[in-house]
Amino acid sequence: MRCPDSGKPPIHKDMTVSELLASRPELSSVLRHYRMRCPSCMAGQVETLQSVAQAHGIEVESLLRDLNVASLMAAGGECQGNGEEEGS
Repeated sequence: MRCPDSGKPPIHKDMTVSELLASRPELSSVLRHYRMRCPSCMAGQVETLQSVAQAHGIEVESLLRDLNVASLMAAGGECQGNGEEEGS
């Protein structure tokens, strides 16, 4: 999948919740969708997306996908492709 560069740091499993929300506060709605109270939880300051996903029984890849899609939509962008790398 190819998406335009937003100029923001990429969303990845080792990013802390506080890093995510500092760069993209609008994504708190995605966390709420997953019933995560990370924005108001003290652990969200130091916990990674992977660790909070595991703690909530959520597949980290699903969470990352939804965060990236929401981030792109908030920026008004579009992705091209079906999620597979070119040439595969």
